[in-house]
Amino acid sequence: MAQYKKGATLSWRDLWIHLGLIKDNAGRWYPGDDTPQPIAEYCYQYRSPSRAWPLSYAKPLLTTKFAKWLTRELPELAIKLGVADDGL
Repeated sequence: MAQYKKGATLSWRDLWIHLGLIKDNAGRWYPGDDTPQPIAEYCYQYRSPSRAWPLSYAKPLLTTKFAKWLTRELPELAIKLGVADDGL
């Protein structure tokens, strides 16, 4: 079972390389075709990005709350991204 690393969060680089988020010409971040479905659904609980709020999907993914959620829901990915240990 994966164990969350206290204080660990994702980086901006993780969002586009490992989570598949994409950025449009106006700087709005959205889940892309490569984004795992549970992560896309996590994003959709927040307001849709707009020109005034282009980071409304991306910023929540940089929090410890999301890192803990990722450890529970997608432990293999959390370990790969360094926010969790394998607990052994």
